[in-house]
Amino acid sequence: MSYEVRCECGKAHAVGVADAGASLRCPCGRTVDVPPLHLLRASAGEQVVSPVIQIQAMLLNDELPETPDCVNCGCRTDHLMRVSVVCERVTIENQTSGRDALLGCALFGLLGGLVLFKAGVFARPLERGHEISFVLPVRACEACASDRSPAALRRDLCATPVYAALLRRYPNALIARVS
Repeated sequence: MSYEVRCECGKAHAVGVADAGASLRCPCGRTVDVPPLHLLRASAGEQVVSPVIQIQAMLLNDELPETPDCVNCGCRTDHLMRVSVVCERVTIENQTSGRDALLGCALFGLLGGLVLFKAGVFARPLERGHEISFVLPVRACEACASDRSPAALRRDLCATPVYAALLRRYPNALIARVS
């Protein structure tokens, strides 16, 4: 993505994400400070706050769903369906340190320590990623809410702008209706 910053002389300079927070020299001789990335994005009209944070805040403030109308047929309804959206999961891997292998060798002899090392006895769990999941309220009349496929639920979620932003950020999110 390219952004634009202007020198005091009026000359526009195209800058990228890598230039955020840096300075550049204008042909007029002045130094132009490139703003931090969040300010570049805001000046370009891009979303600055993550949809994850927006949704968390809106759920805490009971601001969702944003409209009283069914996302599918548009009729007014008080009925809400709950949709589970799993964006990201923590993965756990076993990590074995060399120190643990040496300890195993010292305790159980060379062969015994190597066998235990290979078997993962001295492995430590290593967590990667974040748990990002929601149960989102979606306004849908009872007729429209029945029997929704994951593809239909995705379309329903995309009718709410902040949910659509979340699904753009996590296009492989797992979506299911919560009974």
